[in-house]
Amino acid sequence: MDIFLHEGLLDDAIAALEGEPPFSDLIEQVANGAITRRPDWVVQVCRQQAEQIMDGGKSQHYGQAARWLEKVRAAIRAAHGEAEWQSYLEGLLARHGRKHALVRLLQQLA
Repeated sequence: MDIFLHEGLLDDAIAALEGEPPFSDLIEQVANGAITRRPDWVVQVCRQQAEQIMDGGKSQHYGQAARWLEKVRAAIRAAHGEAEWQSYLEGLLARHGRKHALVRLLQQLA
């Protein structure tokens, strides 16, 4: 994976993730390298990772969800701007408002 990213072969790195299990360090590594070059892919993949944790109520993993959301925030800002990020974040806060530990983490992403 490092070679693909080092050589600028981002599409090859993304393709190599096929079949990679959720929450893989490789997914995170490629997402970090793709934030400005493939922001829509980063949003899609990282939202999926974060929402799986949040929707499942896996409170012990809310910190991990917040780390995925940091990548979502960076990619949305890079591609679409602050307003779209704020809209997405407000939706998350409305949907998960009863999960107090998660809400604190989400508010830190504002």
